[in-house]
Amino acid sequence: MGEHPGHAGPDAHRIGPRVRRAVTTRLAATPPRGGGRRAMTAIRLGAVYFAAVFMVGFVLGTIRTLVLVPRLGEFGAVAAELPVILAAAWVICGRLLRNRKLTRSEAAGTGAVAFVLLMLAEAALSVVLSGRTVTGHLALYGEPAHLLGLAGQIAFASFPLMRR
Repeated sequence: MGEHPGHAGPDAHRIGPRVRRAVTTRLAATPPRGGGRRAMTAIRLGAVYFAAVFMVGFVLGTIRTLVLVPRLGEFGAVAAELPVILAAAWVICGRLLRNRKLTRSEAAGTGAVAFVLLMLAEAALSVVLSGRTVTGHLALYGEPAHLLGLAGQIAFASFPLMRR
């Protein structure tokens, strides 16, 4: 076979047209070696990173809601919780990426996957537990406490790039 998709090479006359067409079509559809593996690495690591931090965040969020909000208000409670969850995310990310040589795109992909999963989980919990609509959930980002939380979520998503 030739090096380029669509070029069957010097022995093309020995292969039937159907086989030649199938092989060249398959070659054209094949991604470069390693690209799919890198994407799967980012997806897998992003899902694990999200799940680990989400578990910690669920516990801290419960404490924030039941203990801190009545004492400090919504913004004060988020401000008190944020350094703790970010420190936990930093440690989790470091342990997850330890002894891994991620490319910049793998690290960015890991953070992006984790961020998207986090935003989806947060919206789902807001809809299910608080009875909000998705639009109602998105409207919360107009409030200072939720904007502060969003800033923390963006920082969480950037940690794989920083820790790689």
